[in-house]
Amino acid sequence: GEFIEKEPLTFQEYVEEIYFTKYTEYIEVTTKKGYLQMYQAPDGVKKMLGNYYLAEITAEILQDMVNSYVKCGKSVKTIRNHISFISVVLTQAMKDNYIKHQELPTNYLRLPKANGKEKKAYTLEEVKILLDRAKKTDNRTMELLIGISCLAGGLRRSELIGLRWEDIKLNETEAYIHVQRAVVQDEEGNLVEKQTKTRAGKRIIPLAVGGTVYNILQSARKEHMKLQSSEPCFQGGNNVFIVYERPYIQMKPDRLYRTFRNFVKKECPDLPCYCLHELRHTYFTICTNIEGFSELSMIGTGGHSTIESTKRYQHPQRK
Repeated sequence: GEFIEKEPLTFQEYVEEIYFTKYTEYIEVTTKKGYLQMYQAPDGVKKMLGNYYLAEITAEILQDMVNSYVKCGKSVKTIRNHISFISVVLTQAMKDNYIKHQELPTNYLRLPKANGKEKKAYTLEEVKILLDRAKKTDNRTMELLIGISCLAGGLRRSELIGLRWEDIKLNETEAYIHVQRAVVQDEEGNLVEKQTKTRAGKRIIPLAVGGTVYNILQSARKEHMKLQSSEPCFQGGNNVFIVYERPYIQMKPDRLYRTFRNFVKKECPDLPCYCLHELRHTYFTICTNIEGFSELSMIGTGGHSTIESTKRYQHPQRK
């Protein structure tokens, strides 16, 4: 269509007055939260581009921003995410006729290449140590986290937070975890339910009756029911991951990570302290070394769509 020139806006004016107010209502909660963080950070997009008029933003200006981020040590993924956000904003500004329809300046950038940083995974022996110390310190949250993440499907953090007791079947002949939803935090820190990351994320994970994870879940469920019936202030509902102190609210994703990090540093100083997502890598790596555990079983229980995705999570076991 014909370009109808509008009053020039700065990047900050367009983002704050138009883009965030009109165009982010229906995007994923986590995507919006990420955009806001990238925009508002002390060295974020607002600081780097906010005072430029939209039409002034060139590939040269953006390349200077990229080079600056590289020098201050930002990861390749973070830099690429920032450029992706800028590209989304400029594309929408073009559709709104605040800039002329033309090739985006983001298309001409020289971005740093991924450094291929190797992901890590715990060994099965280390998982046993983690579980043993969680049990000895009566840390129910860590027992659940390590057991489910490392030995039963490698649930993503959002899937763990979204897990409810009605999703788990534990009887004498059959046991499984039914992953049906994810729960994330919005930009204000509130918990929001959403679909799993992929369609394959909705899955049923069989459990060995009487096995390690079965016993952990059985004990945790009994404790949950006891708290639910005996504590008038109980606010944890039927959520598997709760904060084990009054008023027993549902665990938030960022608190789950802090709890894991503090547990490893305090109770397992002899073990490496990995991020939560590397517990998922641990699951796939352990499964690789189980005789008879097929690739299809790994795809199905882990919530991947292809074996190629699964292979990126498999790592050589450390001695």
